[in-house]
Amino acid sequence: MTEARRQLPALLDKARSGEWQLIGRRGRSEVVLANVADLDELLCTVYRFHPEVDFAEQGVGIWLPELETHGVGAGIDEALCDLADAMVEYVADWVDHLRHAVNHRPRAGYVRRIQLAGDMIGVLAMLERDADAASEAGGAASP
Repeated sequence: MTEARRQLPALLDKARSGEWQLIGRRGRSEVVLANVADLDELLCTVYRFHPEVDFAEQGVGIWLPELETHGVGAGIDEALCDLADAMVEYVADWVDHLRHAVNHRPRAGYVRRIQLAGDMIGVLAMLERDADAASEAGGAASP
């Protein structure tokens, strides 16, 4: 750890370029410095979001089965923003207390992806990337 502190700028540069940096004590790795894009790519192979959109006369609803949450709005953009806000709020609740609940613990990968997205704008971009990947894979087009 002491050596890592001294070399932090160099370790960060290596991590940014895609080389993961393992850091630990007494010869055991405890943490990893990694490029956010690399981590997201790895996580999204297993933890991809599949929002379900419902258009109705009174507006648009989007159900997110992976977190059992939803967003609503007068149009698709408003519903997506509401969903992204609900996702960010879920992460705060998960970190605070839900991660200890048996039915919420398995959602850790989804939570980590949202955390890596950073904010509501990042979450919206992540949902768009997941929808694009689903379209490319021949899945149903999402938002």
